[in-house]
Amino acid sequence: MPFGGGPRICPGRYLALLEIKMAMAMLLGQFDVKSVATSDGKDPAEYLALTMAPVGLCMRVRERM
Repeated sequence: MPFGGGPRICPGRYLALLEIKMAMAMLLGQFDVKSVATSDGKDPAEYLALTMAPVGLCMRVRERM
């Protein structure tokens, strides 16, 4: 839980999440997504630690002209 929990939860969590979404949108706005897949063509496995993350998932992008 990156922003804590309970009565001491971070008051700026919503602003931080909004900022990262905007930063990613601006960054990815410069590229076209060519493909998102695994090397073997199967569904990606999931790794569960603090957060869930896909294992072996590759995204290919192309810079927009």
